[in-house]
Amino acid sequence: MPTLLSPDPISSDYVTALRSDLEGARVLRFVMAYISTPGLDAIGADLLVAALRKEHSLGVASLACACGFEPLIALEGQVGRDPANLKYFLDPGIADPDSADPNLSMLHSKLVYVVRADGKAVVYLGSHNWSSRALGGSGSTRNAEASFRIEVDFVEDHLSGVGTGLGANVNRHILACYRLGACLPARNSNRPIFEDWFRVRCKRPTDLDLDGYAVVVGIAGDSVPGAANPDFWAKEARQGASIYLQCHEEEEGQVVRKRQERVLAMVWAGPDAFAKALPPVLLFCKVTRQAAGQESTYEGTSQGDIANFRFVLWDPQQDGARGAGRTPGPRLRMATRTGTSFDYFAFDLAAPGSAASTFDRAAPRYQHYLQVYEVVVPAWMADGSEAADGPPRLVWQPVEFALSPTRQVPPEEQRQYRAPEDTADQILASLTELFGVDIEQAVALPTSGETDPRKLVRLVTSKIHEACIDEATEALQTAFYAKAAPGGIVMRLADRSHPREAHDLGEFVPRVQELFGDRLRSLLQRLGVEHPDVEEWEAKPTARRASDLPKKPKKVVQDQADVQVTPESKPRDEDAVTTLRPPNPAEVLAALQTAVPHVLKGGVAGRRREEVVEAIIQRTFHVLGRDPGEPGLRETITRMLARTRLGQT
Repeated sequence: MPTLLSPDPISSDYVTALRSDLEGARVLRFVMAYISTPGLDAIGADLLVAALRKEHSLGVASLACACGFEPLIALEGQVGRDPANLKYFLDPGIADPDSADPNLSMLHSKLVYVVRADGKAVVYLGSHNWSSRALGGSGSTRNAEASFRIEVDFVEDHLSGVGTGLGANVNRHILACYRLGACLPARNSNRPIFEDWFRVRCKRPTDLDLDGYAVVVGIAGDSVPGAANPDFWAKEARQGASIYLQCHEEEEGQVVRKRQERVLAMVWAGPDAFAKALPPVLLFCKVTRQAAGQESTYEGTSQGDIANFRFVLWDPQQDGARGAGRTPGPRLRMATRTGTSFDYFAFDLAAPGSAASTFDRAAPRYQHYLQVYEVVVPAWMADGSEAADGPPRLVWQPVEFALSPTRQVPPEEQRQYRAPEDTADQILASLTELFGVDIEQAVALPTSGETDPRKLVRLVTSKIHEACIDEATEALQTAFYAKAAPGGIVMRLADRSHPREAHDLGEFVPRVQELFGDRLRSLLQRLGVEHPDVEEWEAKPTARRASDLPKKPKKVVQDQADVQVTPESKPRDEDAVTTLRPPNPAEVLAALQTAVPHVLKGGVAGRRREEVVEAIIQRTFHVLGRDPGEPGLRETITRMLARTRLGQT
């Protein structure tokens, strides 16, 4: 007599009955649409493993985006059967022309067959999947489910699907699903196929997690004679090394300020390396100190001079023009072998203890103190190296790193997953002959590898790539793309068989621009490095204060001391919510000691006392770098001012 499990829409009747039937079970067979790890835990891995180790036991589930491929691979590993008796069905995904969402073509059965310890056979048939929503779990959302539990006589022939009656028919269905050509054993050797299927079937174009970088182009000068030697970078530009970045232009300073927690300095080994398009050294940095001059859109927040840096990224040509009282004028510029002009900063060594003032002939609009977080040298540099300390720790090739001008990267041209030729043929035959899958409507289909590798990646185009790709790489385009990770972003190699378009001629690439690329964590993992400090470095930076929001350019001429400002600051994110720390009386008093002489120096004759006091308060806001509208700050300044000699007169 059939028993309806879950007469109440939500209950534990199904999992309770199944656990009881699995105690000492002689056979377990199932076809299940969705199987998740929490679902298997709800049933009990010990019971499932013991039952699946029996001779005639087997199971199959649909490979699903919601559950992935780990549950059965892990369970199969515990069972330890050879050959494997658990399989995944590779859903092709049928695109409905009338809908933007795909309609799945999957094994949707929820059918279980158990031969109990007492020799009775039990069939479970209904809506229960083996998932946490169906079976329940700690804090999980539940579905309303209903299934029948049916006891039947066990007949040996039923295990082969021979005979009549419910037991025979259930086994015929399970065996037919299990033997499908589109069902592959759930074992580690098939993991690459499952991973590629998951990439094609489940990941949307918007899933790429790209970070915005302030990309700074530098070319090593004569002061860096070892720039083509990886030993130099290992010893001089190691983690923690510092760089002074001088910006005489507003736009350049703003880009770095916006992405100060993600600054990528791409430094070529010299003019010759740049002209040949030999890839540069990648210096992943973050801004730890910054300053803004009197002509900048952002105001400075402290006084002092940036000092104690090892390298400088600057433009002596522009700096000389500013020192002579002229506008910055033309930037340093150089053309690649393909004719594209790049603006760049000179990358020079600084003497120990150097300060920004020794390089600045005139106050820059922005000064940035960069701390090097990670150094990655190009493969061409490492290949011929005989370093005393062994090969460089991190080495990159152009196929491993690409930059996009936008965060939105188009998907690959063809969504196919790769499988051995025989496997691909058997999957295709199964889908077309049994399911009648229209190949033109399938979202995910296997390919035996003949597909152009360019169609399996996301190609991005950035002008900066032209200085990273040499002639040898361009000549081996197919091999280049074949090395790329499927689904990842890869720089598009230009077709040099056609002349450059007219509008490209005379164009130049900015030396500071915002570009998007893989997260540093992803890049390091591809290079085989699990860096212990990456998580801390990638943590969301401290929220910006209100005073860090853009202001109108200042009209009041400031002292040189106010131009050479160097606030110590945490990396900050342009999307962070503004948070304000309480005013510190000691900070306010120190700011007043600067603000009062400044106002008095400007002259107070003929001005009312209220005007002078307001000027001092406003100047104190500026010195503190705080928002005049910040609650409680004006009251604190006024109270502290009243204690000064000016406030008492």
